[in-house]
Amino acid sequence: MKKLILILGLLLTFTPNARANKTNDLSWSGVWVYNRYSNTPLGTLTITNCKDNQCDFNIGTMNGAHTCFLEGKLKINADKGEYREKDKTPEGKDEEIIVTFELDNAKRVIKIDANDQSHIYCGMQGYFIGEYENENNPLRYDTGFDCWNKDITEAEKTICASENLAQASKEMIKNYQSQQTKEWYDKRENCRSNQDCLWDFYISSIKSSYEKKHKQPLNLYDYMGNLAEDSLYYPTDFSLLNDFFIKNMPKEDYEEWTATFSQIALENNKCDNCHYHTYGVAGLYTIMESAFYISKDEIWLAFLQIDNESNKNYIIVYTLPNYKEKDIPLVFNDWLKRLRPHFPDGIKLKHFINQK
Repeated sequence: MKKLILILGLLLTFTPNARANKTNDLSWSGVWVYNRYSNTPLGTLTITNCKDNQCDFNIGTMNGAHTCFLEGKLKINADKGEYREKDKTPEGKDEEIIVTFELDNAKRVIKIDANDQSHIYCGMQGYFIGEYENENNPLRYDTGFDCWNKDITEAEKTICASENLAQASKEMIKNYQSQQTKEWYDKRENCRSNQDCLWDFYISSIKSSYEKKHKQPLNLYDYMGNLAEDSLYYPTDFSLLNDFFIKNMPKEDYEEWTATFSQIALENNKCDNCHYHTYGVAGLYTIMESAFYISKDEIWLAFLQIDNESNKNYIIVYTLPNYKEKDIPLVFNDWLKRLRPHFPDGIKLKHFINQK
């Protein structure tokens, strides 16, 4: 059995420079990166020395603090590849580890699947399964339109390369496609590669489309409620709510909060007429956790902050102006009580900047 390696820094060793093989290997060779635009997991697949229908490979992934590592010989047949290894369970039973690879040479991605036995090379919540994109590919998010079309415009290329713009594009297409007239497209194209221009255009389009569709002024709680059925329930799946956070939080705090969106618990049953969710990074709970609460009148979010310079550990809590610590909702307080022993320096209350 190959040695299982479980160290947090292992991914740094997985990316040797690998030139694409020009022989008849359908461009298997190279470095392939797992979901560069996803919060979890991180991972790198390196394939080298492809000849005689066989390649060397190593693969490492990291899901929070849980890691996986495997290396060996990959047998290939055109656009399909497979790794097999016979092993024995602790009880002495025979088993076989199977990892399959499928190359989409047009899009330059490799899809990996693996049987349960392959999990011996992983930590508790680690896994190999997923889609790995060639590291030399331009970054493309799921936008609702074809980012692989060679004829896309400058504005569309910019949307494909931005997570927030891609999410706004999907929301617009899914819920307000009728608003996307020729005039609308012409206005969008005027932004060309200016991300700020495109973001403001999408936000104003979604806001006006929402208000037209529902015949009422925008209320963030109602907006979430009306779209929640089709959402992943990340707050940033709601572009107008995401816009509120981007404009009303310092960039470093916004990024620290959204970095916790690895795992999510939907906990609306804990309160009436609210949306309440908690988040965390696998293996790093009580270090990387956050919570989010919104009702018709209140917005609260919290995340954990370890200040290495001052050696202090805080729970950062954001809310609207005029709200104080004593106003924290009961369900939110339950989450805070569990974490207070780990963060003895207490709560640092902050307010959203201008509530626009």
